[in-house]
Amino acid sequence: MARFDEEEGDEEEENILNSQSSDNNYMVGFVTANIVGLQYYRGSVNGREMVGLIREPENPYDPNAIKVLNMRGLQVGHIERSVAAALAPLVDQGLILIEAIVPNGRGLNNAYKMPCQIYVFSQRELMGVTLEVLTENGLNVITTADQEFMTTQSVAAKEKIQEEPQKKSRDLDEIFGAAVDGGAKKRQAMEPGSIVVAKLLQHQKEALAWMVQRENSLKLPPFWEACTNQGKKVYKNILTNFESFERPDPLRGGILADDMGLGKTLALLSLIATNRPGAELPPIVDMEPCSGSPNPENSTSVNPHSENPNFGNPCVENSSLQNSHPENPKFDYHEAGSSQSGTRNSRVLKNPKPCPESSKPRERKRKRDGSRKKTDTHASRELTFSSRDLEECGFDPPDPHGPKTTLVVCPPSVISNWVTQLEEHTNPGKLKVHLYHGDQRNREGKELCKFDIVLTTYSTLGSEFFCPGSPMKEVDWLRVILDEAHFIKNANTKQAKAAIALKAQRRWAVTGTPIQNTSFDLFTLMTFLQFQPFSIKSYWNSLVQRPLSQGNASGRARLQALMETIALRRTKDMKINGQRLVELPPKFVEIHLVELCDEERQLYDRLEAEGKKVVQHFINSGTVLNNYSTVLQILLRLRQLCDDPALCPSDVELLISSLKLEDASSNPDLLKKLLSILQDGDDFDCPVCLSPPTEAIITICSHVFCKRCIERTLRQDKPRCPMCRKELTETDLFCSPKASQDDVKLNKSAKSSKVKALISFLKESRNNDPTKKSVIFSQFRKMLDLLQEPLEREGFKFVRLDGSMPSKKRAATITAFASTNPTSPTILLASLKAAGVGINLTAASDVYMFDPWWNPAAEDQAMDRVHRIGQTRSVRVCRLVVKDSVEESILEMQERKRKLASSAFNKSEKEQRQMRVEDVQHLMRL
Repeated sequence: MARFDEEEGDEEEENILNSQSSDNNYMVGFVTANIVGLQYYRGSVNGREMVGLIREPENPYDPNAIKVLNMRGLQVGHIERSVAAALAPLVDQGLILIEAIVPNGRGLNNAYKMPCQIYVFSQRELMGVTLEVLTENGLNVITTADQEFMTTQSVAAKEKIQEEPQKKSRDLDEIFGAAVDGGAKKRQAMEPGSIVVAKLLQHQKEALAWMVQRENSLKLPPFWEACTNQGKKVYKNILTNFESFERPDPLRGGILADDMGLGKTLALLSLIATNRPGAELPPIVDMEPCSGSPNPENSTSVNPHSENPNFGNPCVENSSLQNSHPENPKFDYHEAGSSQSGTRNSRVLKNPKPCPESSKPRERKRKRDGSRKKTDTHASRELTFSSRDLEECGFDPPDPHGPKTTLVVCPPSVISNWVTQLEEHTNPGKLKVHLYHGDQRNREGKELCKFDIVLTTYSTLGSEFFCPGSPMKEVDWLRVILDEAHFIKNANTKQAKAAIALKAQRRWAVTGTPIQNTSFDLFTLMTFLQFQPFSIKSYWNSLVQRPLSQGNASGRARLQALMETIALRRTKDMKINGQRLVELPPKFVEIHLVELCDEERQLYDRLEAEGKKVVQHFINSGTVLNNYSTVLQILLRLRQLCDDPALCPSDVELLISSLKLEDASSNPDLLKKLLSILQDGDDFDCPVCLSPPTEAIITICSHVFCKRCIERTLRQDKPRCPMCRKELTETDLFCSPKASQDDVKLNKSAKSSKVKALISFLKESRNNDPTKKSVIFSQFRKMLDLLQEPLEREGFKFVRLDGSMPSKKRAATITAFASTNPTSPTILLASLKAAGVGINLTAASDVYMFDPWWNPAAEDQAMDRVHRIGQTRSVRVCRLVVKDSVEESILEMQERKRKLASSAFNKSEKEQRQMRVEDVQHLMRL
């Protein structure tokens, strides 16, 4: 069985085919029900408040149970049994989504139950059937055509909150817009602490100032405001109407989404070294506004209703949407001359007043007069704070007596980059660093707390999620940094669950591509950041996802406004006062079309013709999504033939016959064969956890899962296939046969036109400049094997980097490739997933993309390993693409995804899902 590694998998192929999206739904109507059992739970709700509904199939008292949560995630009760019995089967089958709101009126003071309105959503084509089934089950469904529907007080129905007559109603879009418009728009910068010896670029100083202020701010989180209810001060979430007497914890952290190659790692190291417990913070420089109007395409500030796709800026500090707090914290100012930080006419903000309270103000006691005294550790003077000062000063550095350790989670290939940055940019010995990785890692939490930085990987973190006593779960971290945070974009993966469960005061998600496929990629990041209510799926769907899915104009504006409140993103092309953020040599990307030889073309055309018949049969019968494994097999083999026929079985007739329309469910041997074929591709993930399966299992319905995932499914009362809902038993599962020696040996006798083209380019480059170095990216490890022989034959010195290599060997490979020694290797053979993120390959200036990948963001990341800070040469990227093949179709698909990202989700996600089956037709040129 093939080995799968952390980087060697992605769900892109799954996304092309899987249309079972939870957000492609329209409102059927609502039913009125009671929330019961209030006396048993701590959660409370108010009138007109949205609540979350969660299925609880393992409830020992009722398998149809639906529990009700408030915005803080506390359970309020359960939906009454009769209504739950009608809704639960449809929810379990994925036919409907349900949301609820507690309306105003009688019953809110009842200690045992309260009324709610449950809103039912389904796919458009199922709305009639859904209504009929619910009615047959005894539910009175109020549809949009009913007069009663128009009088509801639901936010879900009308998307506005009705205030008293004398108060103006606030539309949700207005609320989102106010979150941006109310923020400060000044640029601020900060020098790092003395531990950092490197000179930061201006945009890195601004990122540092932004992160320090977000970490230490005690302002209310976005979309919260302080108000009075019946003479008492309460805190209200204006999106959901949730009210609490307890002040919500500040949102300490965010998303650093700077473009790849802008030095995010150094900025984060500066944060760790600067914002330390007990350390004296350097002053924050309040920059003068940029002269002139910046180019809208390059601006770092975004109006959510504009067409600008960029979001966030260093000076955005959103909190309450009321003006109960000043625009900025209270600082002491003095004018600084041009010698200060090299900035003319700038102002320096002296160290902000330390906040007299911790991150949880309600836990500190105050004097009866509402004030208290505290020594200012920065200015060595005594300050007096009132309760109003607390909310206005809004600054609370790390507690000298609290946690000091930062946990950095990253892919294995990125660890070496962190180590290199530490060695090059910090004073030796000032930061204690520990690598928590491998079998010999120290599992004592007390020992880990002695370090300033602990480095680990997503796979290590995920592997300990189910382990009791794991120090990862027990340690209270000062901060957690998820580097390449898009690795947890699916909340169902064990890595994502483990990251979300970490205990930390400050949380950062760091990725140059926060959105790779759809905006739902952001949901897991919101959950990790604990950004309520967006960290609760039902609220995310209602407030953000559904408006986007249905193509509403407000959906995109809301998403941009949301990102503005929590994220910072700058790109290499941005300009401030006419100057780019980073001056880099140019990058040239060219596409070289490869003509297959006659033998290759005949084989490719035969395979494509057979594949078209199979796929067309699935399309005609409407079963494409139920046969995704077969479709993936066809696409995989076509892609491999474009690279090198040696990647495919030597028996061509066997290859062709494997695509015949045979019922795999009646042939266990064929099922095992199909599984082994799918495993030939290095880009396959389990559709449940979206992680590369170490023990892959195929079902009788031809769907492939991790052994652990499908076994967990079998433990349910009525086990069904997660993909097609077919009933399953243990006898319906099959594992891949062990590979024979003949299968392991590659067919090296085959000739590849693409390999010939690559070797020709490399020889030409060597003749022009023998010192020039090149990186060759491919998705297939077997392709890297095949490239080694022709490279050796032509006298090239090369090294290799792929997901099967341990961390130390990867680091040694990168070091050897970066060496300036005349005898050092000039070529790096690299797996796209293993070397495409988080490492520095500026020693090279030529990049060869040997095969195109579904997701253009993955390719862009790989290119920017070379084109980044530190590059001194012009960078040439050559994309090798076979003419008249599936690869040209992949390029067209990439362009659509790239336009989607660059236009800030200009295409609705409804259109994206509709394109998935169309993409299959397009890829097969049907």
